[in-house]
Amino acid sequence: MPLHWKAILEFLPMGLFFLSYKIWDMKTGVISLVISTIVALLIAKYKRFKLPNLMLFGYGVIIIFGLLTVIMDDTFFIKIKPTIVNLIIALILLVDRFKDHSKKLVWLALPVLSGISKKKLNSLLLFWSLYFASCALANELVWRNFDEQTWVYFKVFGLTSISIIFFMINAFMLKDLFLNKSFEVSDDADHTPKI
Repeated sequence: MPLHWKAILEFLPMGLFFLSYKIWDMKTGVISLVISTIVALLIAKYKRFKLPNLMLFGYGVIIIFGLLTVIMDDTFFIKIKPTIVNLIIALILLVDRFKDHSKKLVWLALPVLSGISKKKLNSLLLFWSLYFASCALANELVWRNFDEQTWVYFKVFGLTSISIIFFMINAFMLKDLFLNKSFEVSDDADHTPKI
């Protein structure tokens, strides 16, 4: 999938949510979030883009928790969504860290990492799980202790900024792998993960 389409499909729903919230209210924002997420999925299907599993998971959770928010008329569901998503991902990554090197779930999402050592991969998995757990904790602290508007700004701008910084740190950490593939190749004879 071209990078510009990935950015559009990821950020359009969040942008429409924020705009609708600012113009109308939270319920309208959530409705626009759910509708624009469904539209993003339809665009991806029409354009025949293969969406990453993590993105599909995120879209599914947005739709479920968004519909729960609208049907139950309770913003609790949309506010708890980032906590649940981030905790699930953190737990998966943490469990994956202790699995056999060839059976890690990370290979499904990032097969390009197959050339790095077990030690480096396990360090990355720990770093990533701590990042997602921290995002979950931050979301909990903000939505439980501040007003709705503060939470919306945190969700749209705070978590997005944190994600961009996290992505940049990872890009720096993995630059050798993507530039010349000389990134700490493990001692195992077979580097191909067996899924």
